[in-house]
Amino acid sequence: MPCISVSNDVLFKISWHAKSARKSRIIGILLGRLVDETLIVEDAISGKMKIGEVKVALHEEAIAKIADDILNQRIGGSIIGWYHSHPGYGVFMSEVDMNTQRTLTQFSPYILAIVYDPSTEEFGFFTFNSEKNSIERISDEFVQILVQGKSALLLNSFHK
Repeated sequence: MPCISVSNDVLFKISWHAKSARKSRIIGILLGRLVDETLIVEDAISGKMKIGEVKVALHEEAIAKIADDILNQRIGGSIIGWYHSHPGYGVFMSEVDMNTQRTLTQFSPYILAIVYDPSTEEFGFFTFNSEKNSIERISDEFVQILVQGKSALLLNSFHK
């Protein structure tokens, strides 16, 4: 299971996106890079969404624009995962979420899912565990939250 390194700015961006949508679900893409066994989350981006009663998805045009922006280096990083919200439902991976995660894991075993509940302001980090062939929540001890511009100051640190 990989370690996660994410700035508080990225988490703020996700929380702001979720809170600006009020009680609607939101979804977006996580950008960053894999260094050794650590996923470094450098940005969170989104676009036009299709919002249903029980699920949300990015429009195909939004996905195409994000891919084009990466290829043409208008935005940095690689796609390393996705984020979405469960407003008022808690932090967990639904069956739809797990199917999405399994689909994305075809491209890399190191795909991160961040789930955020704006009503409790709780984040959860999830990834595929190849040893158990299951999607699991990453323990807080493997999540490092960095204060932007102060990389030495850690809110959480790795405890291996």
